Order: sequence, then structure tokens, then C-alpha cells
Amino acid sequence: MDQTMLLVGLTAMGAAFVKGVTGMAFPLFATPVLVLLTDIRTAIVVLLAPNILMDAVQIVRKRFPLEHLKRLWTMLAAGILGVFVGTWLLVSIPMRVVNLIVGAIVFVFVGQSLWAKAVALPAEWEPVMSPAVGFAAGVLNGVSNTLSPIMAIYLLSLQLAKFDFVKSIALVFFSFKVAQTVAVWGWNLFTPARIWLSVVATVFALVGFGVGLRVQDRINQQTFNRVLLVLLTLVGILLLAKTLQ
Repeated sequence: MDQTMLLVGLTAMGAAFVKGVTGMAFPLFATPVLVLLTDIRTAIVVLLAPNILMDAVQIVRKRFPLEHLKRLWTMLAAGILGVFVGTWLLVSIPMRVVNLIVGAIVFVFVGQSLWAKAVALPAEWEPVMSPAVGFAAGVLNGVSNTLSPIMAIYLLSLQLAKFDFVKSIALVFFSFKVAQTVAVWGWNLFTPARIWLSVVATVFALVGFGVGLRVQDRINQQTFNRVLLVLLTLVGILLLAKTLQ
């Protein structure tokens, strides 16, 4: 195991711990770091397997969220289409632009988390907003591997309870990541080296995820989120600096 592989594994473990505690932010935290170590296309391929496995666990944990599937099916359908559009953009636009997009997403998420307040979405808007947000999040996921900001803001606007929020966002992530796997495969982004690196990342990630689930109710969430935002800000600065080299 060389240095890069070890760093990828440790990054996946740390990001998976965050996901275990908060229910989200695995690709948001892991992707920028892996981009610094490799490149965006490698990062996307490497993180697919651990992301799908962890989301599957969150979906079936305690019970399957059938009522959320019925409510969000238009979002999921539009989002899957968006994933294929975003993956096409990923292989079509310059890497510098993709890196800039990822860095900008990090800062948007940090800013939203620090200053924005959740706004309740009127019930009559949901049939229109749900597929629109799903498509936008799918494109974002395909091109940058991060959909947490826009999806978290939207689901919070639905005023979901904590358990419903975790179930809903896991269902969205799982659906988008399965679609992304098909799209990435279609563009021949899987290579033996990337697959092996994904296996390593998955092993490390499952360890971190298991620990995160265990401490979910024992940690001061506010303090933890602040630490996460500081780390994300530093990663965003490094990533944007990389685009200017």
C-alpha cells in the first residue's frame, strides 16, 4: 500500500465517520480531498462503491422508507436523468473547470450552513420543485460528485423530522449513485487501478461509518459541525488554489 492509497483510505474513513454521525456529506468531504490526491474522475469512481453501501445501510436500517419513495419518486426520476447529463459534462469540459465547480460547491455549502436559515416550502410547490431540484442535483452529482448542498437545503425546506430526513436523503443518494455507476461505466471511466483503489476506500470507509453510527447520539453535533465546516473551508481553499496553478 503506497502513500496515496493510504491517504485515500484514511480520507474515506474520515468522511464515512462524518456520514455515520450526520447521515450525509461523505462525497462532499471526500471528493475535494481525493481530487487533490488524484483527479475528479478517479475520485468519482473510487467513492461510488462505499457511498452506495453506506446509503443502502441507512435505507434499510430499522425499516424501508416506502412512504418517502412514493413522495420523492418524481425527484428520483428527474435526478437520474440529471446524473447522465452531468456525467456527460464531466467527460466533456476541462478538468480545471470541474475542479473550480467542486471548490465553489464547498464554499456554497459552508456559507449556507453558517448563515442560511431553513425556509418551509409551501405544499403546493412541491410537485414542481421536487423534479426540478432532483434534476439540478443529478447534474451536480454527475459533474462534481457532490449533491449534498442543494438536496439538504430542499429536504430541510420540507420540514422533515430527523429520522425522515436521514431516510429520504439516503434514498436519494442511493438512487443517484446507482445511476452514476451506470453512467460512469458507459463512459469507460472504470480502470483496474481505480477499482482497486475503490476496494481499499470501501474497507476503510465501512470502518469509519460503523464508528460514526455508534457515536451518533453521543457527540455534540454543533461542535462537530463547526469542525467539519473549518476543514471543508481549508479543502476548498486548497482546491481553488490548485485550479490557478
